[in-house]
Amino acid sequence: MIRNMPGLLVAMTLIGTIPAMADVKECSQPRGGTTPIKVGIVLTTDDPETVFNVFRLANFSADSGDTVSVFLLGKGVMLDRIKDGKFGITAQVRRFLGNGQKIMACTTCLKFHQSGGSEICPLSTMQDLYDLIRASDRILTF
Repeated sequence: MIRNMPGLLVAMTLIGTIPAMADVKECSQPRGGTTPIKVGIVLTTDDPETVFNVFRLANFSADSGDTVSVFLLGKGVMLDRIKDGKFGITAQVRRFLGNGQKIMACTTCLKFHQSGGSEICPLSTMQDLYDLIRASDRILTF
């Protein structure tokens, strides 16, 4: 009986993955006519490459018809102070704001980093973050 267990385990594993494989295949196909969603992004880093890619994704999502809000938390509130000559973060952020999307910044975090906020990092609260989470269809964290 024990000799047959490995084969049985393999068979069970394969049978169990067939529906999952079908789901992956289905999800990878283009989905035309999708309904726009509300995307909430929580940005907690000041790493230039990550911030650049976050705003590239945010702009792509907004261009696809979604409503996107970014909440800056922790080191994310340093967004307006990132020294960047390589990635063009400022252009991505300005494009994002120019498309009518919203950026909010944790007031407490701004104080920790000795900042009073700015146009790019407007003062916001935990209530604002909570409301963003409740209102969003998807939340992404970076």
